[in-house]
Amino acid sequence: PAPVTPAPVTPAPVTPAPVTPPTPVTTPTPTPNPTTEPTPNPTMEPTPTPTPNPTTEPEPAPCGPGTEKLCPPEYEIGLDIIGSVLDYSAFDYSEIFSRRLAIPEYYNAQEIMTNEGENDILSHAIKGFGILANQLMVTLPEAGEDGGGSRSLRGVRRHLQVAELKPVQVSDIACPDGLQYAPFQTFCIKFVFEFRSDPESESLMRSLITELTDSINEGTLYEVIKANYRNTLIKGMGSPGRGVDYKTNTSPNLATTLTNSSVPADEDEGGLSPASLIIIIICVICIPIAGLAMYSRHKKIEDEKRMQSLAEYNAKKDLEASNQAARELPGDDEQSMNSNGSFVDVHDDSDKSTPRSAAGSSLAAMGAAGAAATMPRSAVQTDDKAEIRRSVKILVDETKAPKSADQLLATYSGREEELLSHLNNMKAKQSKSNDIRSLVEKTNAPKGADELLAAYAGREDELLSHLKKMESKQDQKAEIVSLVAATSPGKSAEELSAAYEGREEELIKNLKKMQTGQMSASQLDLNKASIRNLVDETAPGKTADELLSTYEGREDELLKNLTKMKSKQEMKSSQRDSISSIVDEIKPGKSAEELLATYDGREGELLKNLEKMKSKEELNSSKQASVRSLVDDTNPGKSAEELLALYDGREDELIKNLEKMKAKQEKSAVKEAELKAAKRVRVSTLVDETMPGKSAEELLALYDGKEDQLIKNLEKMNSKKLVKDKANKQQSVRQLVDETNPGKSAEELLAMYDGKEDDLIKNLTKMKTKQDKQTDKVDEAKAAKRASITALVAETSPGKSAEELLAAYDGKEDELIKNLTKMKTKQDAKIKKQKHAEIISLVESTNPGKSAEELIAAYDGKEDELIKNLTKMKSKKDLKASGKKSVTIAPDATGNGSDKDARRRMVEALVAETNPGKSADDLLKAYEGREEELVTHLKKLKKSKRNVV
Repeated sequence: PAPVTPAPVTPAPVTPAPVTPPTPVTTPTPTPNPTTEPTPNPTMEPTPTPTPNPTTEPEPAPCGPGTEKLCPPEYEIGLDIIGSVLDYSAFDYSEIFSRRLAIPEYYNAQEIMTNEGENDILSHAIKGFGILANQLMVTLPEAGEDGGGSRSLRGVRRHLQVAELKPVQVSDIACPDGLQYAPFQTFCIKFVFEFRSDPESESLMRSLITELTDSINEGTLYEVIKANYRNTLIKGMGSPGRGVDYKTNTSPNLATTLTNSSVPADEDEGGLSPASLIIIIICVICIPIAGLAMYSRHKKIEDEKRMQSLAEYNAKKDLEASNQAARELPGDDEQSMNSNGSFVDVHDDSDKSTPRSAAGSSLAAMGAAGAAATMPRSAVQTDDKAEIRRSVKILVDETKAPKSADQLLATYSGREEELLSHLNNMKAKQSKSNDIRSLVEKTNAPKGADELLAAYAGREDELLSHLKKMESKQDQKAEIVSLVAATSPGKSAEELSAAYEGREEELIKNLKKMQTGQMSASQLDLNKASIRNLVDETAPGKTADELLSTYEGREDELLKNLTKMKSKQEMKSSQRDSISSIVDEIKPGKSAEELLATYDGREGELLKNLEKMKSKEELNSSKQASVRSLVDDTNPGKSAEELLALYDGREDELIKNLEKMKAKQEKSAVKEAELKAAKRVRVSTLVDETMPGKSAEELLALYDGKEDQLIKNLEKMNSKKLVKDKANKQQSVRQLVDETNPGKSAEELLAMYDGKEDDLIKNLTKMKTKQDKQTDKVDEAKAAKRASITALVAETSPGKSAEELLAAYDGKEDELIKNLTKMKTKQDAKIKKQKHAEIISLVESTNPGKSAEELIAAYDGKEDELIKNLTKMKSKKDLKASGKKSVTIAPDATGNGSDKDARRRMVEALVAETNPGKSADDLLKAYEGREEELVTHLKKLKKSKRNVV
């Protein structure tokens, strides 16, 4: 990263640019020669020249060589910031004090300085420091010459611009007491920020450093870093500062020695004697003073030891940079001592990575503190860790551990090798248990496996040894019985076992010899028969009897030799066939018999040479075919035969050249085709615009190869047509303006849209369409109102026809509909009242079991259905009373003449709206007695027609 250039003198906060150590963050100083402009740096942001403002303070004059002003002496000031990159709430940090070092991987000071692994810890710290400094400068007063007062932020920033941030240094230290994010004497990091400034801004710099120190120790810096860099590895900053609270650690193994507080014993409720008071005063004053003195001396000695150990450790780390990183397996209490007397565990993992150090002799020399030395990340590679995780998951499945692999890995985070060791031990123990159970079942032991395991608890290896011996004896006994049955030695297996007690292996050996002797005779006969068959097949030059006589006692050797001879003869025959086949294919100049006679005994070599020759000929044939094909495609000016003769032995070069020529020709053809296609498209477009009297295809056929001339002619024709089209478009515009009345005259619009007449016509057409739609909507709404009025007039019969009312209420159709609706409501209420009276009458005459009010409530809106049912009930009752078989009810039996008239009017209105093809009288006659059914059908017809519209 480039050096940071401070922003110009403006009220805006200065944001420091990214800084990666060890590049110093500097402020450019004025050039020695004021007449020479500074050379631009592409990595630096340009510094704009501020506009002169009479209200702003004058810029300070340059100083130094070549100027009239001498630069004041430089002034240095700085501050130290304590931090941590270890999350002490996530692991058992008491392991640090037990020297087992079972802690997670992290970066030490050297790795932070070099940004190893792109950890960006130093970058985050510097950027967060810059953001915090900018925030504090907003309220920072600047001391004047008299030591008081405040100036504008512009003046404050001018002084800070001449301050130079020196390279930030990082070192490993022991954590001080009282940190929120790290226990006392564990691993911490110190960042050293130093500034170089002129003495004029000394008081201002001191004020800024004081404000920064207080703010950082209150935890503001950590909050700024976390807010801007969520994935930062920094776990805490400041003293006491703020960070990940280590006290939230729930590890059960944390040592109580980490806490520095003690709980005082409860005092008795009784009074104290003077002697007790004196003792208490001595204890309260004298003993702490003595303790502090002893502690100060002890701390001084320990600090010296730590610094010495840290120096030794860092020197050791630099000297052993070529070795593999040292680390200690979790849980191991013993460590190897190297030649320098420091505790270092050397982990040989080949030369795959840069060596990484582990906390070694420094920690041992520093005792429980162990924090000044670095504790870098483990040397275990990512692949090794992944392999350990896979092994853990496999072992968890095999051992059926009570917890899942993920739970165990989370519990043993940073101690995966210890977990792997435990699981391997568990697997070995389970394996022993399974072996014991299997052996108990095999040997049919007098006790069960569970009893034996309980009796031999902790001595499973001893039990396993006893059971294996028992199994071995049982196997020997079974083998003896089997051999006795096979050899029939003259004694039973029990007798022989008793005679050879303790020498069972010797007995088995003797029985096996006897069995071998018995098998020899039969095997010899089989070998002789095989020899005779092989002699017949191979014809070795001697008879079978002669060979058997020569090889008497060595029949196995004879059989082996004859088998080899047969195999060789078969292979030779196969080679001869292959040779004859290849010779027929490639015709090498000699016959197969001649070659076989020349290579007698070396048929394999002959076959190999012929196969090479065949392969070469096939390759040459393939190359020649490729050359001929490429010559046909490219037409290079010479025939394929001429080129093959010229490039004899260099066919690959010829093919390469022809392929290049083909690729070039294809590329050229593609470009030419694209250009021709573009011209065809242009011609088609111009033909559509000009309509010359011939199609684009006809013109292209006539002007084949002269497309440019054709395009030129069509463009001339098109320009003439455009003049004519413009006049037509202007006429269309005038017509549309007359129809739409847009608020401006046609001439005004044409002047505004000169050259854009199409857009004007499009906009006016849209306006006309919109106006037409609005007109159509008004007409549709009026038609719907007319239909509704017609229907209401038919239903209510107000005394005037629908046309008369529409003429009277022209423009007031809503008011007319409202009045007719009220009239219809009144008529419906009157009809309903009449129906209720009829229902009461029928209920009194039929006595259906419910009162008239109950039935009216139940059939609200369905009074006609109720009247119909009650009428039927009355008819049945009358029929029963008179003794007649049937009673014919007149159509107007209910006496509801007005209801029938209302239905008639409704039918007439619906027929007028729907025009079903028949008159209202015809339909009423056809549906006599079923007028409601007719009304229902007509309403459905009306609804369907409205949906179609």
